[in-house]
Amino acid sequence: HIKRLRKKFREIDKEFSRIETLYGVGYKYSDLPVAA
Repeated sequence: HIKRLRKKFREIDKEFSRIETLYGVGYKYSDLPVAA
């Protein structure tokens, strides 16, 4: 449940965006913030 993980990270860092959704593949944790 990625939504819950993102929410927990955003409680700490409002600009958190390091979990990418890869269509047809799954999710990827990026070392660099993902541009929205």
